[in-house]
Amino acid sequence: MRDEELRRWRPIHLTIPHPQRSLEYGDRVYFVGLLDAISNMVDNVQPMVRSGTVGAIYQEGIKVTFQEQRIRGHLIDSRSISGFSGSPCWAQQEFLTRNDQGLGIQRDSMLLGMILGHLPDVGVAVVTPLEDIWETIMQNPELIADRKERAKRYRAEQDRNETAAVPDSSESFTKLDFEDALRRVSRRSSSSEPDEASSET
Repeated sequence: MRDEELRRWRPIHLTIPHPQRSLEYGDRVYFVGLLDAISNMVDNVQPMVRSGTVGAIYQEGIKVTFQEQRIRGHLIDSRSISGFSGSPCWAQQEFLTRNDQGLGIQRDSMLLGMILGHLPDVGVAVVTPLEDIWETIMQNPELIADRKERAKRYRAEQDRNETAAVPDSSESFTKLDFEDALRRVSRRSSSSEPDEASSET
């Protein structure tokens, strides 16, 4: 994906965003996952919400354990621990608004990306930017093939479950029956036309 195409992608807003605000250092973030330190929460699939602040935006050169190539990502100061990889991460902003009743506070949440992992002993989480996730989904050959296969199976299932029209009569109406009825109508129409020669005065 070209750089100019990437610039079109921004975090998804859950509310109407403030026209003059974008992601900033220090913005509050929160993400949801499972806290495996408490087995009861894991057994009951009870989510845990953690929070923090934006520490760095689009940081390049982050080293990860599962590949040689370094990556880029957002860094979140959140006292992050293991068990939250894959969690969606939102950024939340607050700003003043004015209405008939005076000043108020509006909160705007943006889907920032996905928790990739954490840096041990420093309490920092790494977030894969949302546009990088989109690029992977749209360009990875295996994911593209998987989507096409799923779409094919879905269409086939829809065709099997689609309600087909049935004739009102119990007798079958074949192509020959249709052609015979058409000939009868044609003969009837021809016989009902006036003789142009005899109609002249």
